Amino acid sequence: DGNVAYNTAGHCYATETGAEHHNFFTNNLGAHTKKLWRSNGQSDSAVGFHKHQAATFWLRNMENTFTGNVAAGSESMGFWIEMPDITGNQLNSGSFRNNVAHSCKSE
Repeated sequence: DGNVAYNTAGHCYATETGAEHHNFFTNNLGAHTKKLWRSNGQSDSAVGFHKHQAATFWLRNMENTFTGNVAAGSESMGFWIEMPDITGNQLNSGSFRNNVAHSCKSE
């Protein structure tokens, strides 16, 4: 909570596998998240299906709580919600509120 990440490369704040749950991401700032320009074998790689999709907040499980976070000036997405299990992993009331993304680019 209350973290600042500036000028990072690749996903910044992330729930990597989708199995994470009951975590709180509160009042964090991610500014100027940059795309990767080489392969790291992950979804934010410069090659592959999700080429260059480095999100400031990469959310794969909505059984976590995201409140008051800010993504600013990302070279890709501010918030990327990618849920591998769409039947048992639904957005619930209060799990995603008062979050802001601005000045983010996406191809």
